[in-house]
Amino acid sequence: MQFKSIYIQFLFILFLLTTSLSSYAQDEENATLTWKDSLYTVELPEGYLMPSDTLEIVEAAPYAPWFENFDDFDTTSSILIDITDQTYDYVPNVSDSLVKERLQKMQKDIPLTYHERVRLFIDYFTVRRRDYTLSILQRKDIYFPMFERIFAEEGVPTELKYLAIIESALKPVALSRVGAKGLWQFMPRTGRAYGLKQSYQIDDRMDPEKATRAAARYLKFLHKYHGDWELAIAAYNCGPGNIRKAQRRSGKKHFWDIYKKLPRETRSYLPQYVAMAYVITYADEHNLIQDLPKYEIPAEDIFISQSVDLGKLAEQLNVCREDLVLLNPSLRFGYAPNYVKNFRIKIPEARFEYYLEHQEEILANIKYTGKGGNVGDGYYYHYVRRGESLGTIASKNRVSLSNLRAWNNVRGNTIYPGQKLKIYGNAYSPGPKTSTTSTVKKKTPTKSSGASIYHTVRSGETLGSIAKKYRVYVADIKKLNKISGSTIYKGQKLLIKEGKYKAPVTTTQSTVLTSTKTTSTSGKLMYHTVRSGETLGAIAEKYNTSASKVRQWNGISGSTIYKGQKLKIYSTSTTVSSSSTKTVKKTSSTSKYGPSAKTRYHTVKKGESITEIAKMYRVYVKDIKRVNKLSSSAIRTGQKLTIPPSPSSVLSEGKSTSTTSSSTSSYTVKSGDTLWSISQKLGVSVSEIKKLNGMKSNNLKVGQKLKLKS
Repeated sequence: MQFKSIYIQFLFILFLLTTSLSSYAQDEENATLTWKDSLYTVELPEGYLMPSDTLEIVEAAPYAPWFENFDDFDTTSSILIDITDQTYDYVPNVSDSLVKERLQKMQKDIPLTYHERVRLFIDYFTVRRRDYTLSILQRKDIYFPMFERIFAEEGVPTELKYLAIIESALKPVALSRVGAKGLWQFMPRTGRAYGLKQSYQIDDRMDPEKATRAAARYLKFLHKYHGDWELAIAAYNCGPGNIRKAQRRSGKKHFWDIYKKLPRETRSYLPQYVAMAYVITYADEHNLIQDLPKYEIPAEDIFISQSVDLGKLAEQLNVCREDLVLLNPSLRFGYAPNYVKNFRIKIPEARFEYYLEHQEEILANIKYTGKGGNVGDGYYYHYVRRGESLGTIASKNRVSLSNLRAWNNVRGNTIYPGQKLKIYGNAYSPGPKTSTTSTVKKKTPTKSSGASIYHTVRSGETLGSIAKKYRVYVADIKKLNKISGSTIYKGQKLLIKEGKYKAPVTTTQSTVLTSTKTTSTSGKLMYHTVRSGETLGAIAEKYNTSASKVRQWNGISGSTIYKGQKLKIYSTSTTVSSSSTKTVKKTSSTSKYGPSAKTRYHTVKKGESITEIAKMYRVYVKDIKRVNKLSSSAIRTGQKLTIPPSPSSVLSEGKSTSTTSSSTSSYTVKSGDTLWSISQKLGVSVSEIKKLNGMKSNNLKVGQKLKLKS
């Protein structure tokens, strides 16, 4: 009997256990699945370092103190805040065959080869580090449109845009521990080689557009050097020398063949790129949905030639200071120094018209007056001697100890004999004291001397060494001699100081001086604010003068002008008379620049692009490429280009512009039209066309009707 009762109790417990298990299984079936329920167990692949691990994202400390309080920024308007939706849903299981198929569909110019290492990274980004991938999805629309535009202009594949994710996690002020900086992580030397200037206050490596253009040109060089896009991408990480070394050691050429001979980090670099390109393209298929994407603040460029405090500029424009700082990350301390010339600053597009209307008043009220405002662009080096300390060197060179540490990345006070220290703040090193000073004064003419001082350049001399010798600023020597860069030549005669009684000059010099004087002071002074699409030739033609005179009046050496720039124009009553109109027309037909019905030739100067040359001669880029049989937009310094005759629309502009603009109220876009070509054809500025048609970009469609009148 007792056994029977025990048996019944056992059956009852078994029944309860079975019921509870079935109900638990039903609850589990109805529960929301997470990535932990997926089939993956993803570990970090060997040799891989996440960008967030290799970077000190120093929107921080000594380089950008304004970024310390970034959590307080207005998240509705700022563009770099990391806000991600971290509520994950189930991660779909994707087969290898489907990944291969998708990679093949994506492939354009750059091979996207499927490999087990690529698959590891795909799983890593879509499963284990979903939060990181969501943060990338949040920022990509800030920069990808700009990447695509610049890469298309430079003639490189637009899919290279994914490389910036691996380099910097799309953070323009990212700094690596080895000193690489910006969206594209340029080292100082490579950055300077591709035109990215770096000084104490300004670092072009953090300028998104300049750095992207430099990256495009560097990648183009690497592709030309290796003849392979996979190797070019790997070389961007470890340098072309390491690629060649791996090829020699393995006796093979392609990336996956030399894979094991490459540096450890580079082995993962290309697979990361392929994986990230895949993940961003197929994010939705992996259930990676970013509900809070960020977009670039619509901005316009202004160009200034004075110091600018971004805080004061924000007050004048009535915008957030943080937005201005985020739009101009290349300004390391939030201000532009006093030595800049035609320096580009981005401001919100909505305040651009206001700026143009109140330009003089705004520029007068935004000068930077804080610490370091008078620090010059020049620098020199001090070699540490035995017994010297940082304090004595700082005192001797009249700079602060903290600045001396920051300029040379010295954390403590330890220095060693022979160490090379960079010092900013003066164009020359201070001279010796007491009795030696008096001897220097005897040799060097003093301020009381009435004669001008000249110096003939000797072999090995630089502007810095000459400035140090005469105890003047490099900027003053450049200004007196109208030198735009820092290049001087052996035997060149430089004016060091302009005295009360000018020294006699040669006949050629005197004629140049007198001719400049007559051209610059004749007529009534007026100002012209440059509009989008305008060229020097067009502006000169408008005021019945020549482009060379406009250059002389404004101290412009080339033909580059900027939207919003103010140009001095001297006009007289004779310039608008009928007789002078004839001479102007004659000059314009034979002039080197501007529209012409004849074929001309142009030798490419340093820094010129094919777009600038096309604007200069008022012709289309496609026509220059066709005549010179150019497959891309790449040109080189010294190259001689044939410039075709200007299009009939441009040649007839002077006759028909006024009638066209007054009679035509709309325009239908034709094949090959751009906003700039339409503005030149109809005499309406690009900004006016965009404003009338509510356009935010420069994209046009064939057949689109554009309003030309309000």
